[in-house]
Amino acid sequence: MARLPRKIFRLNPADESDRIAVGIDLPLVKPNGAPFPQTQLTIKAASANLKNLILTRKGERPFHPELGTSIYDFLFDPNISDMLVKIEEEIGSAIATWLPYIVVTDLSVRVADTQHGFSDRFNGVQISISFTLAGNRFNEESIVVVIGTGV
Repeated sequence: MARLPRKIFRLNPADESDRIAVGIDLPLVKPNGAPFPQTQLTIKAASANLKNLILTRKGERPFHPELGTSIYDFLFDPNISDMLVKIEEEIGSAIATWLPYIVVTDLSVRVADTQHGFSDRFNGVQISISFTLAGNRFNEESIVVVIGTGV
């Protein structure tokens, strides 16, 4: 009887040391005024990269016209379930292309409501993403991105 190979989970060596910064966190200025807050863990750097990818419009980045998403183009489309599916597909495609080291475990897009600070609840979306890193399923991170007119 053949045995299946055992999965090996790896941690990034940079995550072992507090003295090594892996990336730059968002927002770019800390509340105390210090510029460029750094991320110490790979999963936190991936979270910042994912937020940047979602909030970047296609065509916004010079020499990389396909980097980003077209979510803002959907913002004033008719508020139907088909629009939410298109946004999910857009995000999934962008992650697969630009951040292949991220494994999405849950992606939900829903219409914004007044609970999240929208002045016009019909022109906004809330995107919730749970993800892990490829090769490391131990750490799961979640982000929520709210895009709308009242934000």
